[in-house]
Amino acid sequence: MKRQSIGMVSALLLTLALAALCLAQDAPKPQLSRVSVTQVKPEMWEQFLAFYKNETLPALKKAGVKRSLVLQASGPIGQSFELRVVQPVDSLAQFDEGSSVAKALGPEKYKAYQAKRRTMITGGNAYVIRSIPELSLPLTGTEKLLVRREVSVAAGYRADFESYQKDLLPLLKKAGLRGCRVSRLMLGGDSYAYSTVDSYDSFAEYEKVTEALNKDESYRQLIASGRTKGVILHSTRSVYSIMPELSILPAPAATASK
Repeated sequence: MKRQSIGMVSALLLTLALAALCLAQDAPKPQLSRVSVTQVKPEMWEQFLAFYKNETLPALKKAGVKRSLVLQASGPIGQSFELRVVQPVDSLAQFDEGSSVAKALGPEKYKAYQAKRRTMITGGNAYVIRSIPELSLPLTGTEKLLVRREVSVAAGYRADFESYQKDLLPLLKKAGLRGCRVSRLMLGGDSYAYSTVDSYDSFAEYEKVTEALNKDESYRQLIASGRTKGVILHSTRSVYSIMPELSILPAPAATASK
């Protein structure tokens, strides 16, 4: 009987150990991404999109880029004539090798490429972010509308902001939010900046989720707690849609499994 009990305990401990190992292996890891933002001359918008499709996109594919998400300000809200490109980064060391387009084209062709590109834009910037999986909901991969919130946090209050986001996450999920990606800026801007990207199918769905959230008593209590007072200095919201014709996207799961 004693041996049987010991055996059962040992089996239970082994099962728990294996379960913990599986959870550790399955837990999503933080992802570095480079985000480039380009302001295009209004009168050159169509030409620039054609340039990106016919010259930039083939160069990225030739360089071996596996994923590149291209977004544009969506509809009647937000910054017009802006293109935002998000690309995963395996290591910051890749920037020592120069840009992917430069590697694909070579020095002379890249110089001509840059000269042509400059005639169509008014400016831009680029920065690196790091995702925080424990504060996020997986994006579906079929998003039609992305609502991006940029937050500047007071120095010394990162932990407070992340704790607040952790408590907010289940309330967002309960309200019907499909996906949410929270990231912190690492290089190229405000050292205390965070961004959240929420995914929706439409403005109507965004409105529906917002209304459900505002009716939630737990959410109202969280807001009334004042936990973000002195923590969030300011925040902005912008709206984007994905441009699949200019993006490099992984195959859908159903297709990939065939």
